Amino acid sequence: MKMLFCCTTEFQLLTALNIKYHMHPDDEADIIVDNYRGEEKALAERIRETNLFRKVLYVKSHIEQDTLHKYFKEAFERKSSISFSQAVQNSIRFFGIKFLKSLLGTKYYIRHMIANGSELEPKNYEVLITYGTKPLVETLVEYIIGTNRHCRVRLLDEGFGIPSLGKYSDSEIIRIIEKCYIYSDAAMHTIPKEKICKLPSIKRTDRVFVSLLNHVFRFHPEDIEDYRNSVIFFNPNGGESKMPSYLSAGYPVTKILFPRLYKEHLEEEEIYNKLLALANFIITFFREKQCCKKVWIKLAPRASEDFLDAYRTRDDIRMLKRWDLPWELLVLNCPLENSVLMTDWSAAVCICRDVVDLRGDNIKRILLYRLMQGEVSEMHRHLFENLEKQNEDLYIPKDEREFFDIFSD
Repeated sequence: MKMLFCCTTEFQLLTALNIKYHMHPDDEADIIVDNYRGEEKALAERIRETNLFRKVLYVKSHIEQDTLHKYFKEAFERKSSISFSQAVQNSIRFFGIKFLKSLLGTKYYIRHMIANGSELEPKNYEVLITYGTKPLVETLVEYIIGTNRHCRVRLLDEGFGIPSLGKYSDSEIIRIIEKCYIYSDAAMHTIPKEKICKLPSIKRTDRVFVSLLNHVFRFHPEDIEDYRNSVIFFNPNGGESKMPSYLSAGYPVTKILFPRLYKEHLEEEEIYNKLLALANFIITFFREKQCCKKVWIKLAPRASEDFLDAYRTRDDIRMLKRWDLPWELLVLNCPLENSVLMTDWSAAVCICRDVVDLRGDNIKRILLYRLMQGEVSEMHRHLFENLEKQNEDLYIPKDEREFFDIFSD
């Protein structure tokens, strides 16, 4: 069987490696990696060194990310990671590629946004495995299926078992896909049983595979930290940030020129402030309880600079050394016994026991979205309630009394 993986997040890449190594070791497979903070080329080389895949391709993400929008945003904030000429060139290239895609089709977009994209063999792939709504995913699905109607589509689930595939609706996705790879039994309520493919948990004792993961993600022995008897707070998503200075009150003209951007950043800032308040609540609680537990913060692999700045200078909370890696990779390498994992509703906390075999670690997992009166979709709420019923170590307190009772012992 000839397979094509397309991974746009660190967790998807970890899962793709798990699938290829443990479930399809003898099948021929290619892989595309995208959106890795400009490090796609080096990442692709490390994946090649594992010899798991026939072809390893990467997306030229700088064309989409290092544009004039980023340049002017940084200029107002007195930062400079790209030059004006680079930003102009990338903006022209990106909008040119998008425009010509509408005229020349998806093949043009694929060949110009993916390094060596012409090496893809859409007519030969029997299975496409991907997930998400990013333009690359949407275009790739359209390109592969449009070229080869016999190619089957499988979802590379992000942890919650919630369908996501380009522009398609949930019902269309269920109709299109052949299978969905899922770690957690509790997440299976959204996918028909006949289309579920259960993923194997990764074991710490599987040192050959863990070493392979460490190589791909550049995890070294000096990165090991001791998380035993600790409290670890997880920032879900992490892309949110403060209102950029060029859209703040000091620059009213920009609000008029960029109304959509202003609205988006206003919503982001609200989430950003809520997550900071949640972290402060946790820190205050354990300080007043005078417990000996260390408090750590685990940011999402693509956390904004604002979150980094907010936490890196504090002395009452420790930032994980390798916060930029998937949590699952960290617990494969670092001791975790007798720890408490807290979050608003991060998937890393919800399904970490399903992704990694953590038997014997005696951890507690706490979701705080009810306590903080956070809004979640009906689909997420159903999932969280299923998780709570199936896992004795997972708590969803609805008020401070229930939260305090968790630590009454």
